Amino acid sequence: MTDSAPKAAPAPKPEDQPFESFIPELFLPALAKEIESYGGPLTRLQLEQAPMPVVGEMCWQVAGELPGGRRFWLCFLSNNIQGSKTIALAEAGSNPSLLESFLIDEKKNHPRFACESYGAKAERAEMVGAQLSSPPPYSY
Repeated sequence: MTDSAPKAAPAPKPEDQPFESFIPELFLPALAKEIESYGGPLTRLQLEQAPMPVVGEMCWQVAGELPGGRRFWLCFLSNNIQGSKTIALAEAGSNPSLLESFLIDEKKNHPRFACESYGAKAERAEMVGAQLSSPPPYSY
């Protein structure tokens, strides 16, 4: 007779966690860290339910403001991290005029992927202002 203790269930993967815990506990801290590594501290970063920029439809969104008044909105069309997402960007003193699909090709919605994807979109839109030749190493 062997004495074997029951094995503990493995912790859920980040992308398998519910939206309500994934966003505030994993995504927001990872996004803040990633953005700060590109060019300085955020002025504002928060999860809110508000009208989606450009179209006005209510959604969950991570709204952020960078130094200099540049702003972004990562919009979740449902409270499901596997669901559709969009991003809107705006320079200081202007309103966003375009929504772009966000993380549509990813198999997993891991905080690192979202942060890297945001960094690439911000670079194209020249939102951060720092040289973004490649993302810095990311560790968990």
